[in-house]
Amino acid sequence: MRGLRQYFEYLSAEARKRFDAGMGEEEAARDIALDAYRSWLDEERMIVNVHTLYREFSGNQAEPDAGELHGRMLRWRQARRGKQ
Repeated sequence: MRGLRQYFEYLSAEARKRFDAGMGEEEAARDIALDAYRSWLDEERMIVNVHTLYREFSGNQAEPDAGELHGRMLRWRQARRGKQ
């Protein structure tokens, strides 16, 4: 549990820096280094995590489009595996 908490604290701080700098959420997700978490499964969840944080930072209460987020995660995974 401690590792997961540290991950979310790290991710929140890094996403906030990028949000404050005006970086788009997908660009931010790709820019955040995951070196300490490289061995974790489902790296593409970074898309949803950063999206959620950006919504929180902006005060956006709208329901996210799950289908769109899943598509973005798929594209992330394919790009990381060199399939795009």
